[in-house]
Amino acid sequence: SNMAAWVDGGWPLDGMISRANCSDGRLAVLVTTGALNPIHAGHLNAMTAAKATLEGMGIQVVAGYISPSHDAYVGPKCAAMGTTAFTARDRVEFVRQACEGSDWLHAGAWESSPQHRSWPDYPLVVKCLQDCIAAKLPPSRPIEVYYVCGLDHYEKCCLSRGLRNGAGVVVLPRDGKTASVPTTGSSGSSKARIIAVHPDLCSGALQQYSATKVREALREGNVDKVASYLPQQVDVGCVIDAYALLAGGAVEAPSSFVPAAAFGPGSGSRTASDTSDASDTGESMYYLSKEQISVIRSKGLALLEPYADSLPGWVPTRLVARALGYSTAAIEAAECRHGNNYAWCTEFENVHSTWTFAEPGFMVGNRRFNGSEQLYQLLKAGDLGSEGFEIHADLFASSAEMEVYARGRDLILRPDWEACKDTCMMFALRLKFESNYGLRKLLLSTYPRPLVSVKSDKYWGAGLNGTGLNRLGELLVELRTDLMAQGGGVGAPPLGGLPSRVGRAADGATDERPLDAPPLPPAEWDVPREVIYGKERNALMSGLRNTLKKPGSAKSDPVVEDKQDAFEPAFEEEASAAAAIDNDGGGEGSGGGDSRVTVLGRV
Repeated sequence: SNMAAWVDGGWPLDGMISRANCSDGRLAVLVTTGALNPIHAGHLNAMTAAKATLEGMGIQVVAGYISPSHDAYVGPKCAAMGTTAFTARDRVEFVRQACEGSDWLHAGAWESSPQHRSWPDYPLVVKCLQDCIAAKLPPSRPIEVYYVCGLDHYEKCCLSRGLRNGAGVVVLPRDGKTASVPTTGSSGSSKARIIAVHPDLCSGALQQYSATKVREALREGNVDKVASYLPQQVDVGCVIDAYALLAGGAVEAPSSFVPAAAFGPGSGSRTASDTSDASDTGESMYYLSKEQISVIRSKGLALLEPYADSLPGWVPTRLVARALGYSTAAIEAAECRHGNNYAWCTEFENVHSTWTFAEPGFMVGNRRFNGSEQLYQLLKAGDLGSEGFEIHADLFASSAEMEVYARGRDLILRPDWEACKDTCMMFALRLKFESNYGLRKLLLSTYPRPLVSVKSDKYWGAGLNGTGLNRLGELLVELRTDLMAQGGGVGAPPLGGLPSRVGRAADGATDERPLDAPPLPPAEWDVPREVIYGKERNALMSGLRNTLKKPGSAKSDPVVEDKQDAFEPAFEEEASAAAAIDNDGGGEGSGGGDSRVTVLGRV
């Protein structure tokens, strides 16, 4: 099975197999799960008590596994509690250290592996261990697996009925209270699969420890108290350093913050040919706008609080992950493939959950779309103007991001979807960035860094193990390159200042066009030069419909009339700015009817 493939990396089985081959009678393996944030001496005491209980029934325990939970479970839980979450890598390492002095206890790393798209619940963890053991031992040598848990968990999950996979359950007492379990026989037969540990075996050793007490001692800086809670084999210095990195703020100080205006080569007077980056911090960075201040404070993201008053700006991506309680393993995997200085932000995504961003709407024909995700999902049904597109257009255009994502999954996909979905995404992205100068400026500021979307999606994102295609990031790099080649490169002015800039045509001639003009059409569209540059371009921006409807233009050409709405909307929101630059733009130079039809048809 796929689970058995993780034997070597997730469950150390060699010692267990060696002990099983030298033992007779009923054999058992124990496994316990939990945040282990971090492990403390009480966890080891619990496993020892469970082992003594089984062996008192004549069942020999040949191994015990302590399995830290996945970051996707621990991170959000700790964030909701307002406490610090150690990364899975740290938690597994502390468990490994704690088990070093034992001849039967081991750290289980399968559950916390970053390759899981979501956190595996305890029944799946137990089933995985069962499968891995079965793959290593012959059927003639069966080993029972027992799940060790506390009384609260036992009652909350109704484990008195047992686990469906046939594993047994060992229940630890709490405050002297023992679990009520089904009647068992003295032989430990099948009815004895639920076993309660007697309080005498614990003698208060479980209740005097807790991970909360460890974290409180760390917060107080009380090293002696921290050491008294941890297992003897755990390196106290390692735990303190890991905690300081996560919660202390001393390791990653606000000096790692890069203000938005100082990010990338565009922050100075350099040109696009200068790929040096004075803001290069040697690590991947994540952009946070001023709007994220409310998110930081409402979620209690203590690691980001020192940066809040300085936003907008760029902070280390690892710091953002830790602040949210997530592992940095996926970031490290992405850096192995794409480089350690990539950039990203929620503004580059089409759907937003953790961070807040109001997608800029745009017009397509006479219909306004709330954002790029709405258009992209609708294009699954067909091209602009097709029957499939128009049937759903009004509903999709006005839907919210997550709502339209769900609607898109219910559409009957066009036959050529796999071949054209990248083109459809790029079309939606172009309209999104054309509609908002601030977004274009943000995208240009990331040059020359790679753009990487770290998420579980292995097509649009980099995946959690770095093997994803990252197509969204690649398309945005392509769009960024187009913007720079079209005269909208580094050194763009702030909003409100719209001077003219000399643009360069393919033949080397120069023509004036607004610096704030939307991106030019790709070269492969073969758009006539007179339409791209100068007053003809301004005419398209400031009043395409009025220009085309003048006598002798669109009204005399029904083909143009049909196509005009498909071209106009991308520039509608910037019409007033363009008109201010060139008040004559709406009335000159038709450039010939054939040229107009070609351009509009391409768009």
